[in-house]
Amino acid sequence: MDKFEILKSNTIQYTIEMNKTRISEDIIKEIKQSKIDSKKLKILNIDSDNKKNLKELKQLLDENKKLLKNGLYDYCLEENREIKDGLVLKNNFFKTPSH
Repeated sequence: MDKFEILKSNTIQYTIEMNKTRISEDIIKEIKQSKIDSKKLKILNIDSDNKKNLKELKQLLDENKKLLKNGLYDYCLEENREIKDGLVLKNNFFKTPSH
């Protein structure tokens, strides 16, 4: 593979990660099968594209840590971190430089 193909491949992968705004569907299905009150799960259907939504998602996870068993809480935290990292990158990337 030449350098251009490697760069193109990495760029596409990076762009996909940068756009992550929700926990993955498989993990959402697992969360919905837990004993968390379904009224509290609305945040799972909203893009976490700002700090407020991201904080609300983290709060839901923390408050229900005991109900997210078999490593599910850790998976959720990892995905939450990926969403947060993507949001930070997006905000830094699109920040207009000050002169």
